[in-house]
Amino acid sequence: MQTRSIRIIFLIAIICLLALTISFPTSNAAIFQKKPLAKAEVVTKLEAASRHEIVQGDIAAEINERGIDFPLTDAVLKDFRKAGAKSIVVDALLRASSNKSMPTDDLPEATTFNPDDDSDPSTKAKKIAAMPFIEQARYYALGYVQELPNFIVNQRVLRYTRDPGGQWRARDTLEMEVTYEASKGETYKLKSVNGRPASKSYDNVGGASSTGEFGTVLVALFRPDAKTEFKQGPNDRIDGRSATIYDFRILTRNSTYQVTETRSNQSVISGYKGSIWIDQETKRVLRVEQAADDIPANFPITVSESAVDYGWFEINGEKFLLPKRAELIIGSDKDRLYSRNVLEFTNYRRFDTDIKIGVDSDDD
Repeated sequence: MQTRSIRIIFLIAIICLLALTISFPTSNAAIFQKKPLAKAEVVTKLEAASRHEIVQGDIAAEINERGIDFPLTDAVLKDFRKAGAKSIVVDALLRASSNKSMPTDDLPEATTFNPDDDSDPSTKAKKIAAMPFIEQARYYALGYVQELPNFIVNQRVLRYTRDPGGQWRARDTLEMEVTYEASKGETYKLKSVNGRPASKSYDNVGGASSTGEFGTVLVALFRPDAKTEFKQGPNDRIDGRSATIYDFRILTRNSTYQVTETRSNQSVISGYKGSIWIDQETKRVLRVEQAADDIPANFPITVSESAVDYGWFEINGEKFLLPKRAELIIGSDKDRLYSRNVLEFTNYRRFDTDIKIGVDSDDD
């Protein structure tokens, strides 16, 4: 089983900036003396986050400090989701509304029978269809890695940093080739940085990086020993598909979500919360949003959140559900320093020794 791994590296320049801004949060104390946030204020802040002027961790921090002055009904929460609210903001709103727990009485734990016990395809299909909706999603997610072929994909990473001034600045663009093998997982080869041939490996290039977008995220979420708490949310549409949103939470004691700050060689395992969008027809996960929610207060990183969007890609005539875009935001709320990575995946192709390039498979 692979574990979710997020490797965090701050450059020397960022380290110096941290040292120079120790007193910065104190200057913002006046913000937290304001009255509770109105609904319109939250919407305005979400719109600013959609323009990447602030991060949603800022919004959540302000909600935690100021509270809200409106009732958080299902309809209001749905409006916030439409405005782009991610799990970290939704969770802060729920806490502010004194709804701190995520009830799961209406959802079963992991299924008690295995449809794979039946070799008859018809019987197996009927058993899967009879499972609760979330359990069908679990079944397909846990089988996800076994379905994947060995493949190669081009990965572009657009990296940004944000200083206490609040402005996002482009840092660099990485072009990589990622090879996935079922027996080894992912292997990352850095090809270029800002269009120039790379002289370092992905591990040593510096800045924020992430791994695990290919399968690990889903397996970590749905594995039975994670004891994930699910709560059904509203219906939505994503990429033209009807989907149902489920909010989730994994406690630290059951988590494999690892955050590492390599400058000081410190690592922690954190619990995390988030939301998933499940295709109503195929029961496949189309989007995952997640954010660490139990990082120790004295750890250098206080914010670690990510999102992965999945789409259907054809590899040698077969279609597979694979990542098409991902985003990672990490940083420190105390120092208001953040990194943002946008990952784009293109040109999936099979990685085989006997592959014949340029030969299309026959249509059925």
